[in-house]
Amino acid sequence: MVRRWGSPVAMMVVATLFALLCAASATGLAVLQPSLGLSLHAGDDGSVILDPAHGRSAAAVAAAFGREPPVPLRLLAIGSAPADGGAGAGPLHPLTADDLIPEPDALPTYAVLADFFGRQSVYAALLRQGPVVLLLRDGTGAERHVVVTLEERRGLGDLPAVFWFQAAVGVIGLLMSCWVWALRPNDRGARLFALVGLSMLGFTLPAAIYSTRELALDGSLFRALSDLNAAGAMTFGAAMIGVFLSYPRRIAGPAVLALPFAVFGVWLLAHLLRLPEGHGDGAHLPTLLEMLCIVGAIGAQWWATRRDPVGRAALSWLGLSVTVGAGAFVTLMSVPLLTGLTAPIPQGYAFGFFLLIHAGLTLGLRRYRLFELGDWAFRVMLAALGLVALLLLDMALVATLQFDQNLALGLSLLAVGFLYLPLRDLLMRRLVGRRTIPDDELFDVVMEVAFTATAEQRAAAWTGLLRRLFDPLEMEPFGTPPSRPSVGQDGLMLELPPTAGAPGLRLRYPWGGRGLFTPAQLSTATRLCELMARAESGREAYVRGAAAERQRIARDLHDDLGARLLSAMHQSDLDRSHGMVREAMADVRTIVRGLSGERLPLGQVLGDLRHETAQRLEGTGIALHWPVAAEADPAEGLPVDYAICRTLTATLREAVSNAIRHAGATSLAVSAGVAGGTLALAVADDGAGFDPARAAGQGRGFGLGNMAARAADLGGRLDITATEKGTRMELSLPLPLPLPLAVAAEGTGGVP
Repeated sequence: MVRRWGSPVAMMVVATLFALLCAASATGLAVLQPSLGLSLHAGDDGSVILDPAHGRSAAAVAAAFGREPPVPLRLLAIGSAPADGGAGAGPLHPLTADDLIPEPDALPTYAVLADFFGRQSVYAALLRQGPVVLLLRDGTGAERHVVVTLEERRGLGDLPAVFWFQAAVGVIGLLMSCWVWALRPNDRGARLFALVGLSMLGFTLPAAIYSTRELALDGSLFRALSDLNAAGAMTFGAAMIGVFLSYPRRIAGPAVLALPFAVFGVWLLAHLLRLPEGHGDGAHLPTLLEMLCIVGAIGAQWWATRRDPVGRAALSWLGLSVTVGAGAFVTLMSVPLLTGLTAPIPQGYAFGFFLLIHAGLTLGLRRYRLFELGDWAFRVMLAALGLVALLLLDMALVATLQFDQNLALGLSLLAVGFLYLPLRDLLMRRLVGRRTIPDDELFDVVMEVAFTATAEQRAAAWTGLLRRLFDPLEMEPFGTPPSRPSVGQDGLMLELPPTAGAPGLRLRYPWGGRGLFTPAQLSTATRLCELMARAESGREAYVRGAAAERQRIARDLHDDLGARLLSAMHQSDLDRSHGMVREAMADVRTIVRGLSGERLPLGQVLGDLRHETAQRLEGTGIALHWPVAAEADPAEGLPVDYAICRTLTATLREAVSNAIRHAGATSLAVSAGVAGGTLALAVADDGAGFDPARAAGQGRGFGLGNMAARAADLGGRLDITATEKGTRMELSLPLPLPLPLAVAAEGTGGVP
């Protein structure tokens, strides 16, 4: 049964409140200790050095010497002040530099540690009793007794920066670990990583309290905090071993996962019971062994993911972060203490190395989708950070600046709204945004692919576009592609239907194996395939239209131009042969214009036809009546494409030829014009006439039957009727009108 933990945001809110409560408790425990108001540190000679220039009680020290004391100023001993306020009464307890040691793990044995805790109890009891006497020695060797009045508690400002740093490390570690757990609450690796964060809080907050004490803590409290620090450190190591035994591949069962907790749990118990000789064997040695086990688990995962590019990439990033972060702390702190050397940096600041683990987690989620979290994971984390910012700012305004609670909350809301929310949007764009093709460029890229010359080139361009968009490690065709893009294998795979001449493709491991296909990428792929399908449909229509145009021109070359030239070759009448050649040359010019896409104005086409018709009728005894309009017709400027021009020319020529050869006519009347978007050509002669039905079924070439068919192909019609004095042929063809003429045609019913 799967347990439901609630929404990720609710879980992060609970984790945030818990982390802040723990940090507030640690802060309260640190400030609720009596304060001397002095700045103390360990000297190189084993003495306690007092800085007379800093601290609330510096004035009392200066007054005791009656002048500015020569430095260095050493604190030799501390005792209880007499009831009458005089100096020198009461037993004095000597102080050494060991009493200020920030980390008791550095002490060699548990016996020395017990003596240290005992002295801490004595000093803490003196501080709780009231004023104390300090035995000081200045740089000249002169000694003075100084009575110092204690404060019941330390101020927040008295806590050093290293306290806040350690507390921040613990809080951040817990929040980021719980972030992963909140997004995958039922995942074993995520649960163990949440335990890693909790253990960080367990060893940073106790260390923050005792390592930044002013002089002393009660020995029992000190030991409890030290033991809690050791427990947190060992739990951290055992949990991190479990993480790498579970992620990115499960390479161990529950029994193996429990083994580190059992072994190091027994070791921790031995440490708490003080069974070993000292901290070296009781705390530092198991920490070192845990680090070695972590490295071993990383090595085992490296072998397990040898055929898993995504798992190997995730392991490389997170393993490197853990090795560098935890390894640096163990190398700089545990190893020196285990070998009796001095740590090169304070432990409080060494905790910062653990932040490298979580910094690596953040960057790894951005690049490699660690723990298989999606982009929306950052929204959960940034929402939790907004809550933290609001609470911390509100507390700071109330506690530090003494603002009214309502005013502080209002100012905090304004600050979060105007400062944090824009910053959050910027972070989302930086963390989540992926480089891709902008929408305004995507259409151009798709059209470029769709109109690539050959099918092979289109397929290559399509696969190149997919690599540019998703950068997959693998791209392969497969047999039964889906009808629409789909994502499988928890985001590792994207399947695409056949597109752009390429077969169905299966893409795996996007962005070089550093990410997963999310719903956003699926939407992009779907939109891309739809755009490509539309572009291919347009390209196919274009290809069909171009093929039809080429077929029509080829038919014209064969049926009309070829037949005309063949007739001219066998024509005995030289003048008639020359006329046929001239007509053939005119046909060549028309066809060339059609091939080049040139469109002539209707007025120019009709003018050329009028001139050609007049030449053909010259010397035949047939008079031409083709009136020219007194005013320019706007329709004469309409561009006419090849198909209309060719049909118009061929129809008129056929009508003139019939009038010359068969009709015995004495006159031929022609009229042409545009009305309502339709080009109308009428040719009438006064000859003997003929039967149109019988003529349509006779002869070859560009005859009456072909003329009627071609007119119909253009959406027009050809009507041939016998009149009282001859034959009348009427051709009507639709013309696309420009907007001004179309509006005029709608308003007047036609173009005059």
